[in-house]
Amino acid sequence: MDAIIRAENITMDYAGVTVLQNVNFQASAGELHAIIGRNASGKTTLGLIISGALPPACGRVFFDGITLNGNRNRAEALGIFMLGQTPAVFPDLKIYENLVYGREKTLFGKAVFMPGRTKMIDLAKNSLREVGLNLDPRLTGARLSEGEIQLINIAKVLACRPRVLVLDEFSASLTFYETRKIFSVLRRMREAGACVILISHNLSEIPPDCDRVSVFDQEGGFAVHSMTEARSLPLAKLMFGRTVSKYPYLPVPDGKIALSVKNINAGILRNVSFNLYRGELLGVAGLVGSGRTTLVGTILKLLKTGGSVEIQDAGLYRGRLGIIQENSDEAMFQYSSIGENVIISNLKKAVKGLFLSEALEKIYTRDVIDRLGVVPGDISAFPYMLSGGNKQKVAIARLLWSNSNIILLDEPTKNIDAAGKVDFYNIINQMRNNGAAVLLISSDFTELLGVCSRILILRKGRQITETASCGTSLEELYALTSEDEGECNDQHHSL
Repeated sequence: MDAIIRAENITMDYAGVTVLQNVNFQASAGELHAIIGRNASGKTTLGLIISGALPPACGRVFFDGITLNGNRNRAEALGIFMLGQTPAVFPDLKIYENLVYGREKTLFGKAVFMPGRTKMIDLAKNSLREVGLNLDPRLTGARLSEGEIQLINIAKVLACRPRVLVLDEFSASLTFYETRKIFSVLRRMREAGACVILISHNLSEIPPDCDRVSVFDQEGGFAVHSMTEARSLPLAKLMFGRTVSKYPYLPVPDGKIALSVKNINAGILRNVSFNLYRGELLGVAGLVGSGRTTLVGTILKLLKTGGSVEIQDAGLYRGRLGIIQENSDEAMFQYSSIGENVIISNLKKAVKGLFLSEALEKIYTRDVIDRLGVVPGDISAFPYMLSGGNKQKVAIARLLWSNSNIILLDEPTKNIDAAGKVDFYNIINQMRNNGAAVLLISSDFTELLGVCSRILILRKGRQITETASCGTSLEELYALTSEDEGECNDQHHSL
């Protein structure tokens, strides 16, 4: 099968660090092609280059024989689109306006006037339905969850009917249930002759019916395999240099109540109540729109203002609350060094006498950065230079530095590769052994079942039930979180 997109001898450097070295890649029309590798292996950079969004330092990219020169607008005019791992919307624009913005000519042709509001809303309804979202297109972007934003950006790209579609870690905020819907759309695109390229660090996300898999190995090599070949290869060992173990489950006997939540009513949430115990890792499961992220924000707000959330052992826990938010970019000082981003959570640890000690900062920060495998390991580097997964690792390093004893985790391992996840939970388990209480919100139900002792189920803002991870299957957890056939998301989100 002839290649529709072809990259030859691609080399790329960032700040003196070689990210890609003489990489050759090609994909064909009607192909589903996966690109996998650990964090900072160069996957995203290659995606940006082959989609025409970034010019390589050396090498060339061809689309149907046409040379691409790193011009995103020109690439999209040819039908090449890429969806990055941190999509966003304009918070003040409505959903239908976000879907149309910047793609007016592609969606409606070279008309003199913009299409009417009704026409744009109808297009938005059809696009949202295609990705399984039942939202009112007149909602503003500010009211959307991270997962909904992800799905809306996928809908926006699919509405343009791309000939080549590059998806970079697109399912990071989506559950298996939602990801499965998107894969069914991608398969239909392949059947219609489109080329779909999936970039991921997660081996479990590679569809079994992929045509080919390209692998960045631990040594920086790059090789293309058929799916038959890939099944017989130790992919995890190639990517990480070692076999990755399963999630490290730690049964810790429940201690005293650390955090008490009583009858939270905020936003979509209705009458949510639970206790979080010392040493416990409590999970929260729910689909996009269930209120998972709202729960974390509400707990933080009520702890500051007073209300139905209480820290029970104030003497032990005063001032020791830690959080990882879903979007690490928002919590990062992009133009301060990695070291400065880490120590800001607990400056006292880096003080010697009356001043901050640069030596202490380097010693302690170096330790936590190495334990998490941040690449590059230079603590003087800036977060904006890092891959999405390594930015998340810096956010985790800041949390670990803080010595928090009540920890709220909202998608903490989003964009982090398998080896990094295991390392992170080993460290969290050490903190739990010392009495830390951890609340984990994750769209990865395998993760919840692998590390949590209890899992709370949220559906449309309501606490449906609680289940023990031991003895609960993945299918049962999906069934508990899924809506009944024909149900709308909730009244203020319904069409």
